Amino acid sequence: MPGLTRLSLAFDGAFADSACLDRDEPVSLRLAKKSDAAALESLRLLDSCRLPPPPHLVAEVDGSIRAARSLLTGETIADPFAHTAHLRPMLAARASQLVDTRPRRRPPLSWVRALRWARGENPA
Repeated sequence: MPGLTRLSLAFDGAFADSACLDRDEPVSLRLAKKSDAAALESLRLLDSCRLPPPPHLVAEVDGSIRAARSLLTGETIADPFAHTAHLRPMLAARASQLVDTRPRRRPPLSWVRALRWARGENPA
């Protein structure tokens, strides 16, 4: 089903699977680098979906990327052959800390540039 995308839900503080609490696997959450492109592509192929747009936040377990979340859209892909239910809420919680939800303002023009613009001169 190539046209379908996954929906991401807000993290409510509860883990989806209590079995994840029994595991003692260290998880690293970090921003993806250019060198992670091959790992993200293989993760995309395993999950049989398209790669969400960058930038990506990745969850790494035992040195391999098991899940990735787009900071732009919130879409998450994960390895379907590994236990990853606990990684999705972790990625969502960390992504909510990294994404700036404040509206962006255009920086004000300097008064000299504004005066030149008002006179019809080239402000550059």
